[in-house]
Amino acid sequence: MNRLTSGLVASLALLVVAGCHGDPTDPLRQAGVTRIDAAPSQIFLQLGESKTVDVSAVDEQGNQISSAYEVTATGAGITVKRDSTFLQVFVNDSTLSVPPEAPIFRYLVTATAYTATSFTVSAGGKDVVVPVQVAPLNQVAVTFSSTTPALGDTVTIAAPAGTSFDQTSTVTVAGGTLQPLVVYRSATNDTIRFIPPPNINAPLTISNVTTIAAPGLVFNPLTTEILQSPVADSADVTFSTTTPTVGQTVTVTLASPLIKFQPVTAITFPDQLASPANVTVSVDSATLTFEAPPNATGAGRIDSLVYPGGFALSL
Repeated sequence: MNRLTSGLVASLALLVVAGCHGDPTDPLRQAGVTRIDAAPSQIFLQLGESKTVDVSAVDEQGNQISSAYEVTATGAGITVKRDSTFLQVFVNDSTLSVPPEAPIFRYLVTATAYTATSFTVSAGGKDVVVPVQVAPLNQVAVTFSSTTPALGDTVTIAAPAGTSFDQTSTVTVAGGTLQPLVVYRSATNDTIRFIPPPNINAPLTISNVTTIAAPGLVFNPLTTEILQSPVADSADVTFSTTTPTVGQTVTVTLASPLIKFQPVTAITFPDQLASPANVTVSVDSATLTFEAPPNATGAGRIDSLVYPGGFALSL
């Protein structure tokens, strides 16, 4: 019995000693914040885009320490605010809110201008600086002189502040048969003028765009706005007669003075047994004459018409 009692006393003594020592990492935690980590440590944004960054304070062993974080500096071109939906807690029986202190704060970063910038988060006497690059990665917010130009209009696009074109920059439409005709690039590389072809209803791709946010990188982004040029799905013409006799001369006149017949132009009709004879284009390319074939009926097909900018269409 004495041996059993002695053993229990020894065990209790060891437990008391262990309890007195506590958590061996307590001194490290009491030493406070060693550093603040940010994840990700750097972000790329497009204009108007938002991304999140998580910050956490840690001790010498890398353990997270609950802290009251504060954004102490915000560079130009971005806004930074705490994400009020991240790690909410109940402040009463029915209300959820983010606590004033937590192991992790999440911040929402939104780009407002093309630039290389940063923001700083502080806690426990330590800071972390998060670099931010706002660049035209996939889209660029150019300014159009008009997004709905009339036929024959020249459109000007201006590069937003912090970005530039160059003397080889092009303006194209993905999958387009006809592409815009660039007629001017400014010496300062901030504007491009072009004549759009008909039938565009899409954003444009601008090649060779650079930005102060990422020196040395070249981007080929889409415009954030859509360009809509006039629709050309048929030719607006008048016939001198729509019921000619066989061999009678018919004159076709274009309604728009901006559209011309090509000097060598063909005209065909469905179900015709013979092609129109003696097809002739006038000197000013505004009218076309032909001798009517037998069995010509319905709408004719003209190959081809020239639109401002030299764009040729068969309609």
